[in-house]
Parts: sequence; structure tokens; C-alpha cells
Amino acid sequence: MRLERIPQPAHLQGKSFVPLLKNPNLPWKKAVFSRYFKGDSVKTDRYRYTQWRDKTNKVYARMLYDHSVDLVENVNISERPENKELIDKMSRMIQELCK
Repeated sequence: MRLERIPQPAHLQGKSFVPLLKNPNLPWKKAVFSRYFKGDSVKTDRYRYTQWRDKTNKVYARMLYDHSVDLVENVNISERPENKELIDKMSRMIQELCK
């Protein structure tokens, strides 16, 4: 069965990535986003960043993983000073999406 012939359920959001399967060199999204309870994540080709919010919407925990050296996410590098700018950027990406 061809993917483009499968009807899309009405409750789904987003756009089909069938064109990308047909042509992997197409320009595509720079990141993907996910949510698990009060944790919002953004995943780029290299990093996954997650921030957890409390009942007042304040970030109380962060996770940052560099998949170029840590594919199984064993070392949380979010507290390293050299990653502050990256964390700020990825946090802004989440904030822009959630507006």
C-alpha cells in the first residue's frame, strides 16, 4: 500500500513527511517538538532539550543531551556554563511554539 493513499485521520496535526521519504534531500523542519505532562522538548539534528514547568509555569528542571557524543542520553549537560546560550535558544524555540 502506498502511504499517500492512506487517509489522514481528522484528529492528526502537522503535515505529511511522505515527500521527505521520497526525496531525503528536501529542505525540512529544523526541529521537532514533543510534550510529556509538563515537560516540553525540542529535538534538533544534534541536541534534545527538555524543560519541566511547575504549576506556576516556572521552569524547575532542564535536560540537554548532545546526540553527537551521547546517543543514549546518559549525561545531562544542561548545567554546563558553555551551554547557556544553546539552552536559551532552545527554550525560545519552545516558547515560540507554545504562544
